[in-house]
Amino acid sequence: MYTLRRKVSVLSLAGLLGLFFLVIYFTLQPWTADNIHAFIGQHRYTGVSVEGISPNSKTTNTTAQIIPTLNTSLQSFHKALVVAKVKAENSDWIEENFPDWKTAVYTVDDKNATLHTAQNKGHEANVYLTYIINNYSNLPDIIVFLHSHQKHKHGTRDERSFEGIDFDNVKAVKALQLEHIQKTGYANLRCLTRPGCPAEIQPFRPEAERDPLRPQENAMAKSWAELFGNDEVPQVIATPCCAQFSVSREQVLKRRKEDYEKYLKWIYDTPLDDFTSGRIFEYLWHIIFGRDPVYCPDMKQCYQDQYGTNASAVHADSNNNEGFEGG
Repeated sequence: MYTLRRKVSVLSLAGLLGLFFLVIYFTLQPWTADNIHAFIGQHRYTGVSVEGISPNSKTTNTTAQIIPTLNTSLQSFHKALVVAKVKAENSDWIEENFPDWKTAVYTVDDKNATLHTAQNKGHEANVYLTYIINNYSNLPDIIVFLHSHQKHKHGTRDERSFEGIDFDNVKAVKALQLEHIQKTGYANLRCLTRPGCPAEIQPFRPEAERDPLRPQENAMAKSWAELFGNDEVPQVIATPCCAQFSVSREQVLKRRKEDYEKYLKWIYDTPLDDFTSGRIFEYLWHIIFGRDPVYCPDMKQCYQDQYGTNASAVHADSNNNEGFEGG
């Protein structure tokens, strides 16, 4: 009886201490979903023992004890979806599918919208830069920059309806390995390398070989000098299209807020039209966020690192994916 009472007393004391800790924790932090998720994620027990033996192991060693380890659950990340849209586009799919993400949906052609841009120019680049500037001192851990369509056909003229993470933003974001983004700093959401690689933009291509359907290439050398203040224009700039990517807060902060303000002012001031100014940034985001001018990751490795899957299981016909430059 004494032993039983003693056990009950110990358990009661442990419960009171736990309750006290909870009260202190949430007194110091607001009761938000993100904080609750972070608390749960960081105080969860896993099947790791003192001697590295799983509690489900068939070993008969009775000395192994389970100890708490830091859980790197995706819930512990503060994360945001930043979306560019026009008034006529329906973006309800974002809130419906991502209730655990902060969302910032900017309408570029509606000054009465809760979030909007100063001008309707520069395609999605206008929105992405506006978000970074307005939130520079309070950025989340992970930011995903998206277009307003859930399903798309970026980079293909094929009339077939493709599915999966290559052509469905919901599936892509849900599969995205946020730990990988946190570790590497930047990732283009597109693993398919064409269009964009291996040598999409050649600023010094001979005049006779230039394509009038690539105004961004023709304007790149001058734009580079205006944006970056130097004449070190690469001979080749390449990365998978189509201006949807994820970046970490730390990577964004490697550039000054004034840099992003300069880029946005350039979009508004340049005589280049809406389409061309937006396309210039489509092939500069990877450089802005720390990658080499030619950034064409191995496709299979990209699927494994970013989505935890195999390329062949995602898009069996990827080698024939040749279409136009999607945007």
